[in-house]
Amino acid sequence: MLNWNSVADTILCLRSLDKLDYTDASILVVDNNSTDNSVPELEMFKKNNPALDLEIIKNNENSGFAGGNNIGIDIALERGADYVLLLNNDTEVSPDFITPLLSEAEKNDKAGIITPSIFFYDERDLLWFGGKTKIEWLRMEKAISNSLFKKKIYGDLISAKVNFLTGACMFIKRKVLEEVGGFDERFFLYFEDADLSLRMQKKGWSLFWTPYSKIWHKVSATTLPSLGSPGMHYYHHRNIMLLAEKHGPLWVKFYMHIWAFLKVSKQLFKILLGRDKEISSAIIKGISDYYKRKFGKAYL
Repeated sequence: MLNWNSVADTILCLRSLDKLDYTDASILVVDNNSTDNSVPELEMFKKNNPALDLEIIKNNENSGFAGGNNIGIDIALERGADYVLLLNNDTEVSPDFITPLLSEAEKNDKAGIITPSIFFYDERDLLWFGGKTKIEWLRMEKAISNSLFKKKIYGDLISAKVNFLTGACMFIKRKVLEEVGGFDERFFLYFEDADLSLRMQKKGWSLFWTPYSKIWHKVSATTLPSLGSPGMHYYHHRNIMLLAEKHGPLWVKFYMHIWAFLKVSKQLFKILLGRDKEISSAIIKGISDYYKRKFGKAYL
């Protein structure tokens, strides 16, 4: 689990993990160089909950989602973990959510990553994510949408094979990580999970969604479609081009340059009109930095 200036969410997530009916698990929280009081509060939580097998790892820099999670992955593998569970700190888990993930992993030799049903935190029967079967390259920065977004689960369902899983919760086999590696840290933030999903499939592994494992994610059903801050726009636009370069079919590798030209032209026009200058500038910088091969953490 990764923490960055959000200790309240992390502690609530840890409280839900403390109720797991699966006991053979160790919890690593990597603090990504928080600037608030996260580390002392996490250490106090650990002291007050001695029965929880919890370790706090202090990173001396903000390595992003990709780099921060890679630190935890490396430590888990060094200590002999058979599986690594990546979990966002702004989630709450069902006490029995690990069992269906483990069951799917053990019955299917080629299942590399398994994800649970991820519901909205405030609308607890409404799906936020349950896997994605197709990348819509024409949409570029919005290429990976969720076919189960805002859907409800009815009746008896079985695990389904998908082509993309979100980094909000990934249950990954040790063998897969040893063969494929962790996240590509050039992404820093956004699309690193898509890249990992695609790299694993190129090596012959499959991705699965299992509906009976459940967690709840603190995202808004009304505000989610917006990319939000300039930083988010920067990383989305830079990183989708890196993803397309690495994994897109030949036509996408040509199309993305046309898309980039049109996108930059539109943002320049918006700046001239005095509209959304900060966001437009971030989009232009993101695309420019892709061509300059400036990856990793950006300083906006």
